[in-house]
Amino acid sequence: PRSPSLPFFPSVLPSPSRLGERFLQLEAARAALEAISAERLEAAWRGAVEDALGPPGAALRDAMASTLRLSSRGLTTGLVTVLEGARSEDALRLLTTARRAGPGSALVLLAANVPGLAVQVLLPAIALRRPLLIKSSSREPHFARFFLDALARREPVLGEAFAATSWPGGDVDRDRVALDAASRVVA
Repeated sequence: PRSPSLPFFPSVLPSPSRLGERFLQLEAARAALEAISAERLEAAWRGAVEDALGPPGAALRDAMASTLRLSSRGLTTGLVTVLEGARSEDALRLLTTARRAGPGSALVLLAANVPGLAVQVLLPAIALRRPLLIKSSSREPHFARFFLDALARREPVLGEAFAATSWPGGDVDRDRVALDAASRVVA
């Protein structure tokens, strides 16, 4: 269900057929993704990190603290740690040094116990120009979607080549479609 204060969270579970269509759309965006320069990707990435840590991310952090049952201070400390590492020069060097991935898109299944974990799979996927669907934990469905929306505001192709959603674990129909559609799975 959608919370009115969280417009970045999708309001409906994707149907299995819609999930399969989304994988096709991700792969269709590959050529446009490959055309984006490392400098533009870095600018989009830095801006999305700033959004997550700054005032635009306030509602996100409140929602995450509530759903994860963390104190606001504990959540912020965890996010800062993860996001500071994701915007370090060593991390951002991936955007200019990574080799391009071959065809196919990837599926990443995230756990809920590390705030901001999505950035650790997103940065390499962006650097490799590998389209990606993130299945967030139903306990923490907010961060990946927020971060991808922040990236897509800066580089719209990133919103076509990367997606985040959530569905309850053990949903055989959705799991089967996602696992069959992805050429790589990270769990």
